[in-house]
Amino acid sequence: MPPKPERKPAVHTVKRGETLSRVARENGTTPSAIARANGLNRKKPLKQGQNLVLPPPAGAPPAPPKKPPKGKTAAAAGQASGAKKKKAAPGQVVLPCGALKPVKPEIHAAWKNDKAEALYVEVSQDKSSKATFEGKVGAGLFRVKAGNMDESDKRPVTADFGLNVATAEVSAHHGPGGLKADASASGMKTAFAVQANMPHNAKAKLGTELELGSAEAKIDMLNGNDGKRSGFSAGIGASAAAAKADVEGEITIPIHWLSPVTEFFGLGKLTDWTVTANLKAGVSGGAIGAGGRMHAYKDLETGRYTMGSGGELAVLFGGEADFDLSIGPKLKPGGP
Repeated sequence: MPPKPERKPAVHTVKRGETLSRVARENGTTPSAIARANGLNRKKPLKQGQNLVLPPPAGAPPAPPKKPPKGKTAAAAGQASGAKKKKAAPGQVVLPCGALKPVKPEIHAAWKNDKAEALYVEVSQDKSSKATFEGKVGAGLFRVKAGNMDESDKRPVTADFGLNVATAEVSAHHGPGGLKADASASGMKTAFAVQANMPHNAKAKLGTELELGSAEAKIDMLNGNDGKRSGFSAGIGASAAAAKADVEGEITIPIHWLSPVTEFFGLGKLTDWTVTANLKAGVSGGAIGAGGRMHAYKDLETGRYTMGSGGELAVLFGGEADFDLSIGPKLKPGGP
């Protein structure tokens, strides 16, 4: 019987604003798998028009095993293959043998294009190991997101706009060291943000958000490692409001110039590292709710160290404030 022809790998062409995480979610694989298949550095942003070879999605039949080279026993070939494997870096999340891969998000909509969906339902799941789980379920009448605020656009000023109408969403992440869950519903939410891109990866961003008819409940408990974060976090809150308005400001400053100091103390170079400060404040009317949070952890996907706190209180009228400070490899909009 003639041998079956080898299956050609799928190829994805990167669109404007796409990140490695987004491409992985939409194609049922992981950012690490795509990076390995294409020899990419996950810290560097994707370029528009770039072609990526996509590993087989979850559930695809495995490729036939390679025959050991002539003159070598199977055991010798296995030892040679094992010797080539790289050791995991400290703090790196490694998928165990037999781990389940992310499930491609399912979006069913009466109408949709690259930027909008109408009458949609979305379900996604990412169970990267037997010990962790992440999932999201959402539905809505209409949503749209447009803009050019991404790493591939180097214009001095970029902007994003979003509009959600009659939407609801539930998301959760659970790991050995923590639980994070959020449930929200909104009659209408609109958001606008503008960002100034300065030399050497410095950025300043200002955004505003208006929401009519909203309700939210959230909990975040972390003590150790939950597969995505390592550190401490405690937060809980619930609120409902007839109207809410938020203003958010963020500034990012590169700190590569501190490399001589960090190298002197044996801490290595701070290439592409930045410090980001984020402040968000809001007011609400026809509202009731309360909540608070504080955290200090390392994001295992981006490699950034983050700390912050915040809270809200509302009885007919209310207010909220949140502050976050992070340091590490430069952030990439849309995900790591």
